[in-house]
Amino acid sequence: MKPLFVAILSVIALDSFSQDVAPYNSAKFADGILTYDSVIQVPGASKAELFKRAMAFVAANFNSDKVIGMSDTSLGVMKINGNAEYAQKVSFTKQLYRVYFSIQILVKDGKTKYTISDIDYAPEQGAVGRTPIASKMFKDNGTAKSSWNVSGAVANLNTLAKNLETSMTNVAKIDTNF
Repeated sequence: MKPLFVAILSVIALDSFSQDVAPYNSAKFADGILTYDSVIQVPGASKAELFKRAMAFVAANFNSDKVIGMSDTSLGVMKINGNAEYAQKVSFTKQLYRVYFSIQILVKDGKTKYTISDIDYAPEQGAVGRTPIASKMFKDNGTAKSSWNVSGAVANLNTLAKNLETSMTNVAKIDTNF
């Protein structure tokens, strides 16, 4: 009886560590598929300055500028193809997954629009293909269902969206006294 009790407590303890993550406020479900989409007002910032901030965002959030699929300063358009690894609790172990996404950043004087789309995920090992992150993977309260193993992906995307918004609205302070 004692081993059964310990096993039940172990399952309860492991389950209590699962993340309850809801998508960031710029997240939407377009045709049932998760996307992030927002317009950021940045009064007084020029198109050129906002484009520099977008480049700074890439430098701060990705290991390489090779994630940039397209970059046109004159049009104010940047397209990024990124991915991030995350660990997700599966039964009694943690499994590594990777979330894949595209980011489009549009800039013009005083505002920036970003869209994070084409969001898919797959296990690092034994993946046959990638699965789009869809509304069916979320509870009515907006948090990810644990059976789909996407809460880590949503947490990464939430951080990415927040970092992008922060990068576009914060003026870099450069110390010239060195």
